[in-house]
Amino acid sequence: MKYYLKFATANLKKSILTTGLNLAGLVSGFAAFILIVLYLWNEYHFDTYNKNAENIYRIEVKYPGNSKTSVFLFGPTGETLANEFPEITATTTYMPWGKWQEASFTWENNLGIVKEFEDYAYSDKMLTEIFTFKFISGKQKLPLEEPQTAIISKKFAQKAWGDDNPVGKQLAANGTNYTVSAVFNDLPENSVVTCPIILKLPATGWMAESAKGWDVTNYPQFVLVKPGTDKSLFNKKLNSQSIVKAKHNVFVNKGTSVELVARPLTELHFTDGVAETPIFSSKSKVFVQSLRWVGILILLVVLINYINFATANVPKRIKSVSISRIIGGRTEDVVFISLLETSILFIFSFLVAIALAYLVNKGVSNQILGYTLPFKENTGILILVGLTVLTLGLLAGIYPAVYSISGNPVFLLKGLKRGTKVSFRGVLTVSQFVTTIALIIASVTVIKQVHFMRETDLGFSKEQTLVIRLNDEIKKNIEVFKNKLNDSPFINDYAFSRAVPGQAQERMTFTVDGEKCLVWYWAADDNYVEMMDFKLLEGRQFIKNSKAEDGNLICNETAAKRYGWKVGQKINNGTLVGIIKDFNFVSLRESVEPFTFWHASSTDAFHCVSLKLNTNQTGDALQNIRRIYDEVSPVIPFRYYFMDDRMNELYTSETQQVKLITAFSFLSVIISILGILGLSVFLCQHKIKEIGVRKVNGARVSEILAMLNKDLVKWVLAAVIIATPISYYAMNKWIENYTYKTSLSWWIFALAGMLALGIALLTVSWQSWKAATKNPVDSLRYE
Repeated sequence: MKYYLKFATANLKKSILTTGLNLAGLVSGFAAFILIVLYLWNEYHFDTYNKNAENIYRIEVKYPGNSKTSVFLFGPTGETLANEFPEITATTTYMPWGKWQEASFTWENNLGIVKEFEDYAYSDKMLTEIFTFKFISGKQKLPLEEPQTAIISKKFAQKAWGDDNPVGKQLAANGTNYTVSAVFNDLPENSVVTCPIILKLPATGWMAESAKGWDVTNYPQFVLVKPGTDKSLFNKKLNSQSIVKAKHNVFVNKGTSVELVARPLTELHFTDGVAETPIFSSKSKVFVQSLRWVGILILLVVLINYINFATANVPKRIKSVSISRIIGGRTEDVVFISLLETSILFIFSFLVAIALAYLVNKGVSNQILGYTLPFKENTGILILVGLTVLTLGLLAGIYPAVYSISGNPVFLLKGLKRGTKVSFRGVLTVSQFVTTIALIIASVTVIKQVHFMRETDLGFSKEQTLVIRLNDEIKKNIEVFKNKLNDSPFINDYAFSRAVPGQAQERMTFTVDGEKCLVWYWAADDNYVEMMDFKLLEGRQFIKNSKAEDGNLICNETAAKRYGWKVGQKINNGTLVGIIKDFNFVSLRESVEPFTFWHASSTDAFHCVSLKLNTNQTGDALQNIRRIYDEVSPVIPFRYYFMDDRMNELYTSETQQVKLITAFSFLSVIISILGILGLSVFLCQHKIKEIGVRKVNGARVSEILAMLNKDLVKWVLAAVIIATPISYYAMNKWIENYTYKTSLSWWIFALAGMLALGIALLTVSWQSWKAATKNPVDSLRYE
């Protein structure tokens, strides 16, 4: 064995250039494949860390005329369902309100009193019985049992109190003091429960009262069912006998009914059947499935590269291999040494690839994905990937090993050419180019769709709009605040509203002429609709400085068309005074639904103030606005965002897709360049004597270049023909996820083909030129 290892390593050292290029391609390809596998494993195992994962369901409601469900239910929903259905063993309310707007939290540590905005959720005592938490200190059982208690993550505990024990410490938020009852280990990134602070639902006040009644649908509900419960039968029972269904029918007309949906926890991450809301996000399964194929294709390109390089290197070894065979050496030994070379190269490359993937993950994954992939937790997956890669490597190494011993060794020593054709290598090369072209098409299409969503006219003016969340201090001093805004040289205009585009926050049922009409609605002052440039189609704007306008409404086209509303019609104790053009108040993944602005003059109805800036000097403007804010609200920290940034955040998932696809497309191109280089070496060596004969007979360099490159051009064109319909079908399926979508333009496919051809020709040109300008005497010296 020692002899075989010595011989194999010597062969690798002899072909230092080929070995180096091989290593570059294998390491980069394997690193990409490792990252893709870990990403896919993470995506497909959302929430599976919960020991009850298979038995947890989220209850949703689907209203007539809506294609998607809503997660917002009446407060008593869970308890009522548990009393109705023996399959349900526990229920909980989980309200991650911090996904809408982080709250200002106050706590005290060794440095004094600290005030910061933090993500948070409300829940009840049963949350920790249904979902899996690993508590590291504090109350282990029902830590949210007592009123005004909170459980916090290890990361937040260290941030707030360092090494001090946080159990028993006080947290203040939303006017209430909470006692930390337990600290839990940080939850995995692939979890529906992600908030670092979870507060016990209030026992008194408006939230407590609304949670007990059948008036407000604001409470997402999860249930734990008995093992073995059939999903289909459970959903059927929910809709045949549930009191909850009857209670939600208060929002719909007679003769129609809502549908209750029990959706398994393990299906939440990839569902596209739920109306978009920031509190629970989901992802396109089509993209994740596509990325699985990207990983397979990159691995295929890497293996093709290796075969190309290995067979290109065979002519250099023909003499030693042939002599060995003539003097009695076994062909099995030649094959074994060749496969040993492959094993050494692949094992070394995979180990280096793990290190490279680890560094890339630590360095850039957080910027692309928003989190780092778990490496140590997935050691078993890495071992399995390594065994798979080694097996595929050995299979790929069989062809060059057999190729090296094919033919009569006596003829080979004399330099006689074997009757070998390059058709097999042509198939490999076409496959490689199909992968590269498909990835380029995918990358350009995703970029085009994201650009379309970001640049499409949403029906209002989002530019130069700064949004500040109102708090009680500002509301108490609202006139002072307004006067200071009026005096600011950086503010053109401002307006107050209950919400802003990017948030689908509140729904209400209006009864109009006996018909129940379900609409999204926001309170707005008399200036908001006009300032934000919503396009008025009929009627008028809200009258300025008129309390008589309170309760009057302006609706969108969809509401007017669906319910037959007319300007001047009485609706919900007010009058419809205007109809505006449809606008997208959530992402372009969703279709426009009925919407109304209702006029309010009381500051208590508003949660936000939107400021229209008149300058591009953002830094100076922010400094001025911060000073105004701090003068009116010195206790609560200043927090703001620009509306165009917030709207762009709606496409975070698509932005991740752009980065991933672009990165892997670029990597595929680099690996393909290495492969084409190996191909050009093979072609030139395969035709070296033909080139010499042609030059002796007067062939020009341009003719020889054309001869060497014509096969490559044919292979690229064949790859374009194969890749185009496959890519069109795949990207068409992906783009169907969007209500508003870009077109699959012809130029995308033409661009991909031209790029592939250009890259191929540029890569082989120097090798072809070298062969074409070589002295024919050197090529024919053994003839």
